[in-house]
Amino acid sequence: MKALFVKEYRQGHLLVWLGFLLAALIAVLHRAWEHGYVKTAADLRELDQVCAGLLLVAAGVFVMGGAAGLFATESARGTLPFLLGLPLSRTRIWLAKLLAGLALAASAVLLTIVPNALLIPGAMREMGLRVYFPDYIIWAFLLFSTTLFWSTLLTRAMSVLLASLAAAVASLVGLVAASQLGLSLLGYDGFLDIGLWALVWAVALFFASWLTFRRAELLQSRRKWPLAFVSLIAVGGLISCVVIAGVRFAVRYQRTGVQQMEAVSVPPGGSVATLWAYGDRVATGRNVGRGWGRSGNSAYRSKHTIALDLETGRELWVGSALVQASASPDGRYLAAGVGRAAVTWRASRRDLPTSAIEVWDLREHRRAYRGPPPGLTDRQTRAIGSLAWSPKGNWLAVRAGLTAGDEAGGGIIEEALLLMRPDGSQPVEVVLTKPSAVSEANDIASWAWAADGEAMYTLSAAGALGCRALPGGSATRIWRAPAVPEDYRWWFNQLAPSPSRRWIAASGFSVPPHDSPSSPVLEATWVVAADGTGAVPIAGARADELIWSRDGECLYVLWHPAGRSAELLRWREGDLQAFPLGVPFPDLSRAAAAHMWQVHPVGLPDRGLLLWGPGGVGRVDAQGRFSYAAAAVRALVPEYRFVALDRRGRAIVTNDRRLLAVDVAAGSITTIYP
Repeated sequence: MKALFVKEYRQGHLLVWLGFLLAALIAVLHRAWEHGYVKTAADLRELDQVCAGLLLVAAGVFVMGGAAGLFATESARGTLPFLLGLPLSRTRIWLAKLLAGLALAASAVLLTIVPNALLIPGAMREMGLRVYFPDYIIWAFLLFSTTLFWSTLLTRAMSVLLASLAAAVASLVGLVAASQLGLSLLGYDGFLDIGLWALVWAVALFFASWLTFRRAELLQSRRKWPLAFVSLIAVGGLISCVVIAGVRFAVRYQRTGVQQMEAVSVPPGGSVATLWAYGDRVATGRNVGRGWGRSGNSAYRSKHTIALDLETGRELWVGSALVQASASPDGRYLAAGVGRAAVTWRASRRDLPTSAIEVWDLREHRRAYRGPPPGLTDRQTRAIGSLAWSPKGNWLAVRAGLTAGDEAGGGIIEEALLLMRPDGSQPVEVVLTKPSAVSEANDIASWAWAADGEAMYTLSAAGALGCRALPGGSATRIWRAPAVPEDYRWWFNQLAPSPSRRWIAASGFSVPPHDSPSSPVLEATWVVAADGTGAVPIAGARADELIWSRDGECLYVLWHPAGRSAELLRWREGDLQAFPLGVPFPDLSRAAAAHMWQVHPVGLPDRGLLLWGPGGVGRVDAQGRFSYAAAAVRALVPEYRFVALDRRGRAIVTNDRRLLAVDVAAGSITTIYP
């Protein structure tokens, strides 16, 4: 076997010297071009990029050349019967040729890369060997295994090279398409996922080549073709299934080394939390600021997004830090805004950040959708403003900033609110707004889902309340705020539909004219019938929070009178106004100029209310009576911040390092993560 390896290496030694000569040629051309044409640092970098590209192409050619003639030349020369007549098994013959081909390819590549690493260090920096070295090794194995596979089947080296090149291009296109269609293994980085798929099929190609050489007689019968391709597909499919199963099993038990939590988001009544956290350092990763690249100095998962199961504390999904992310209340889907792209204008070409959307199915660990917001592809999506799921997770609302036409000048000139299914189907554009014209009746100041998720309510800044039935229903106007004195302008900022879909609460204020600073500010909170039959002004104050009870029969209104402590009002069906409950909020009148008392009122499963703020933690029951929580729960304030109530009615709270679930009624505290 050793003698066969040495013979094969000696026969291909010309490939090694060809690599050295090519390295010298590239170095000489680089020095000549630099001496004659390079004037600025930008010119030198472009030259280094060209040389880096040439070196990568040359390395790929040498990898293919090391495997192209291993078996094809034996068939072409007629020496294959003598080779098989050696006192060695076919497996050992195949292995000796494989090792010789790898040695030839590695020698040629090293003699190409190493001299240029000393003579053209700029080209080496552009190649990013320290960061992308694992990727280069994986793709080299794929090229070598592809060429070896075709060398086992074809009888001419040139035919092997052409077939291998076509197969490599087709494999790259197929792997990229698989990644874009959501067949990602880990979901951290598209390049890493594509590389893992490439490694899977490189192993399958090696196995198919070995089995064909071992079982296909003299490699000249028709039997070799079905044997090669059937074994390739079978082994590739088997390894793919094993890898997918292994990844999904690992995802169930993965733990990210979280050192600090930057932010936590939980949908009301949800079962999945979205964490933005800093974690342990990893050598490679995606640098979002520079597009698809990796930074060797910063950690790939040093800042990342985690989808966390609130029941078990298990990480359902881990990804790089994203612009926006939101989990559906039922815990099945995670939506995120990602992506950068280059757009071409008529006058000039500019690289503008554009946002796409990813929707992940957390149950099946696959990507359900990736791309720009559907229906907005004819305009440039510059930024994703917010992502919000319907209560049942069957619709996703996307608010996006858009640019359109040369007049945009690269800035956001309008906004769109788009509704879509998790798979990107049935897009519905609710309204198109202009941020500079907030007083227009069709501008959305706030919007909210109906309890069943089959309708959306919108409230314009001027006080026009509308409803759109889904999917694709026409918009209807339910109510419009009463007229205000001339030169006044309504500013509505609160909208809360009741769970029963019978009432809609809205709150706003009216700004006096600029030339009349002594004129009073008009404030009001209304309860509007969902069928548009009437509206009741329940409070002459602007609400900071509007919270409905679960049955939709009680509305709680929290507001902060100027210079006084907060006040909680409650309205019931049939009342003509909201009545104060007398909750003992601390009197912060001395510090009112600095800040107002902040509370987080959240509706509990009954008609009660949970209050969480610097003044303590307490409950308001169905009769409007207030009681403080247990001392252990009150001790969490102010270190822990309130996030939301989960589907079990527990308060999810967090500080910079821990995520807790608090049962206020029972006084129990459970650590969820880490």
